[in-house]
Amino acid sequence: MLLGSIEAGGTKFVCAVGNEDYRIIDSVHIKTTTPEETLQKTVDYFKQFKDLQAIAVSSFGPIELRKNSPKYGYITNTPKKVGPIQTLSVA
Repeated sequence: MLLGSIEAGGTKFVCAVGNEDYRIIDSVHIKTTTPEETLQKTVDYFKQFKDLQAIAVSSFGPIELRKNSPKYGYITNTPKKVGPIQTLSVA
């Protein structure tokens, strides 16, 4: 079983994949550019791992997770630009 992680920062995304023993088996740093380009590179990275079971996300601001909120999927309370988080399928 493989587990993915994303540390989404303002200047870079750090993506990693580890096993069930929490040992990192691969990682990559992706420089942030446009949201579309950065997220596509992130998706492309994770697509190479066929046994990926889940991905955890740590972001530079809190993410609104309540589905009934009008701000669902947005990064909130940050001094940087805010907007909806784009979702792309890894499958």
